[in-house]
Amino acid sequence: MLRGEYYCICPACWHVFKGLDIEVDATVKSMPVHCPKCRAEAVKVLPVIRLFHDKEKNHK
Repeated sequence: MLRGEYYCICPACWHVFKGLDIEVDATVKSMPVHCPKCRAEAVKVLPVIRLFHDKEKNHK
Protein backbone atom coordinates (compact mmCIF):
# COMPACT_ATOMS: atom_id res chain seq x y z
CA MET A 1 0.00 0.00 0.00
CA LEU A 2 1.22 3.49 -0.82
CA ARG A 3 1.60 5.60 2.34
CA GLY A 4 2.88 8.81 0.79
CA GLU A 5 5.97 10.52 -0.55
CA TYR A 6 9.24 11.34 1.18
CA TYR A 7 12.22 13.47 0.34
CA CYS A 8 15.17 11.11 0.08
CA ILE A 9 18.91 11.69 0.00
CA CYS A 10 21.46 9.36 -1.54
CA PRO A 11 24.52 8.76 0.69
CA ALA A 12 26.67 7.90 -2.36
CA CYS A 13 26.10 10.95 -4.61
CA TRP A 14 24.09 13.32 -2.28
CA HIS A 15 21.23 13.60 -4.79
CA VAL A 16 17.95 14.78 -3.16
CA PHE A 17 14.73 13.48 -4.73
CA LYS A 18 11.14 12.48 -3.94
CA GLY A 19 10.52 8.81 -3.30
CA LEU A 20 7.43 6.76 -2.54
CA ASP A 21 6.79 5.20 0.87
CA ILE A 22 5.39 1.73 0.10
CA GLU A 23 4.78 -0.83 2.84
CA VAL A 24 6.21 -4.35 2.71
CA ASP A 25 3.85 -7.33 3.19
CA ALA A 26 1.27 -5.38 5.26
CA THR A 27 3.83 -4.44 7.95
CA VAL A 28 5.26 -1.13 9.16
CA LYS A 29 8.44 -1.74 7.16
CA SER A 30 9.02 0.29 3.99
CA MET A 31 10.38 -0.78 0.63
CA PRO A 32 13.94 0.48 0.02
CA VAL A 33 14.19 3.53 -2.24
CA HIS A 34 16.97 3.70 -4.81
CA CYS A 35 18.61 6.83 -6.20
CA PRO A 36 17.58 7.53 -9.82
CA LYS A 37 21.11 8.73 -10.64
CA CYS A 38 23.42 6.06 -9.22
CA ARG A 39 20.95 3.32 -8.10
CA ALA A 40 22.37 3.24 -4.54
CA GLU A 41 19.95 2.71 -1.65
CA ALA A 42 18.78 6.10 -0.38
CA VAL A 43 17.70 7.32 3.07
CA LYS A 44 14.24 8.82 3.69
CA VAL A 45 14.48 12.26 5.28
CA LEU A 46 11.21 14.22 5.43
CA PRO A 47 7.62 13.56 4.32
CA VAL A 48 6.28 15.63 1.42
CA ILE A 49 3.43 17.82 2.67
CA ARG A 50 0.77 18.62 0.08
CA LEU A 51 -1.39 21.11 1.99
CA PHE A 52 -0.97 23.94 -0.50
CA HIS A 53 -1.71 21.77 -3.54
CA ASP A 54 -4.94 20.47 -1.98
CA LYS A 55 -5.99 23.99 -1.01
CA GLU A 56 -5.55 25.28 -4.57
CA LYS A 57 -7.62 22.41 -6.01
CA ASN A 58 -10.48 23.10 -3.59
CA HIS A 59 -10.75 26.79 -4.57
CA LYS A 60 -11.26 26.11 -8.29
